[in-house]
Amino acid sequence: MKVHLSFIDRAGIVLLGLWGTWVVASAISHESAFADALPYLTAPTFGALGVAAGRLLQTRGIPRWFAASLLALSVYVLAGVTVLGRASSPLGYANANAALAVQLSAVAAITALSVRGQARSWAIWAAALFAVAVPWTLSRAGLVLLIAYLVAVAVATIGPAKRRPWVIPASALMVVAAGATVMHAARMSEWPPAYTQAFSSARRQLWSEALGLWAKHPVTGGGPGSFRAIGGLTLDSDTERVHMSVLQVGSELGIIGVILFATFVLLAFVQLVPAEPRSRLLGAAAVAALFIHTFVDHLLEFPAIPLAMGMVVGLASHSRSGVNRA
Repeated sequence: MKVHLSFIDRAGIVLLGLWGTWVVASAISHESAFADALPYLTAPTFGALGVAAGRLLQTRGIPRWFAASLLALSVYVLAGVTVLGRASSPLGYANANAALAVQLSAVAAITALSVRGQARSWAIWAAALFAVAVPWTLSRAGLVLLIAYLVAVAVATIGPAKRRPWVIPASALMVVAAGATVMHAARMSEWPPAYTQAFSSARRQLWSEALGLWAKHPVTGGGPGSFRAIGGLTLDSDTERVHMSVLQVGSELGIIGVILFATFVLLAFVQLVPAEPRSRLLGAAAVAALFIHTFVDHLLEFPAIPLAMGMVVGLASHSRSGVNRA
């Protein structure tokens, strides 16, 4: 079967190649361990796999088993965060569990818009159960972003479908604004009480150390794993990460890495432009929620999260409301 690649597809492949080349080159030049470079390679790879899987499902028609699988997975995730504890199943980290649940809720919601019959009911239930799981993780950022995402769900499902050309630029601008806000906070010498309460003093130290490392290597960064080597809070696996994606990439991969990372974000939004209006709104809201969440937590090294986000983009970008088999 002949595979047609659009300009955006080719751009994505080139971007993956450039990113992988830069990560490997940085790791070699800084003599970084392969384990430190691996998360930088797996995140975009799983994201691309998710996009491909979502597109394939929409192109061939979403089967009933996919909706049923989403429902089963939603029960598993909800049981994991309620019975086993907020930081247990499925990913072992409360904030990551929340981020994954939001993305999977979007996957299920877009699926519900694309199928009919019993499969639609299963997908709706799955979307609801994934959303219900988020508050149980006790992730404050996850809960705030869930509420914003649910507003998008309400707008998308109530009333007639509208083109809403503002959805993509507005979502992208929210990501930029959130990133700029956190970067401003990271550069402040003193935090007002509201910032300390919202972000925590530990994040302040992590961000300050990341800025210091980035300042020493502005173009190339210190290399994969370099932040852990200089961090004053690296007492466990949680504080080995910056808890801010741009600072994580900037401190270890420099401005070149940040430019490539920003291009990935832009590409995710651009792929949603041709989507069916309701799916476009849900997809843009979910993508924006994840990237905003990465500005205060470390999430992208969990492969399931970029995989789920990729599926959101893939399903939405090739969506045609209610036309796939159920």
